[in-house]
Amino acid sequence: MRLCSRRRGVSEVVGALMLTFVTLAFMSIIALNFTASSRELTAGYVDAMRRDRGSLAESLTLVSVDLGDGATLWLYNAGRQRVEVVEVDVNGERLQLLPPLVLEPGRLSPLRLNASSPILQGSTLLIRTSMGSVFRFEASP
Repeated sequence: MRLCSRRRGVSEVVGALMLTFVTLAFMSIIALNFTASSRELTAGYVDAMRRDRGSLAESLTLVSVDLGDGATLWLYNAGRQRVEVVEVDVNGERLQLLPPLVLEPGRLSPLRLNASSPILQGSTLLIRTSMGSVFRFEASP
């Protein structure tokens, strides 16, 4: 046996360090991919909330319905921003409003409808705004 023989190959310490380095590099790549996908998902949620922020601030109240020749809906804007009513659905019949009815905050405004189907007590009214909000009311006595 030779006492001063050289050892060939990789020592246990160097092998353990290389294995640790490869493991850390692999886990770092996985963590970066996870972070990037989470960032994209969060950005999508934030964009959706920003788009819908306007519709969340809208609030309409149907104060009165005057029935007769056609109908007049008295709407109160209880929200914090202007509301543009673009469409009214009366018992399934859609009525486009051209130009849209603009309701200022804290104001009571009339909306005159000339629907072919008469609005009776108990009729369902759906009011759509330019922001995409839909308000459902029933004409009751």
